[in-house]
Amino acid sequence: MPPVLYEVHLRQQPEYQQNLHQAKVDEPIEPFTGGRVFYQASFWPARSIDNSKIEKGKLVLVIQRIGITLLVKTLQLTQ
Repeated sequence: MPPVLYEVHLRQQPEYQQNLHQAKVDEPIEPFTGGRVFYQASFWPARSIDNSKIEKGKLVLVIQRIGITLLVKTLQLTQ
């Protein structure tokens, strides 16, 4: 599917399917060393994309995967 059509397709999906790239921090993510997240029913090693500390229990957004390590950033929830 071409990228533009893919983006339109994603916007048309129910909200529960748009959260596929969210993960929950299981072990705190420390600067420059990483931690662990729960993502798609599995535990994954993770590092913060900006090398910030992320506490256990926080929701993060998965940005990229390098090998088995996920690069994540803190999810900003809007109200």
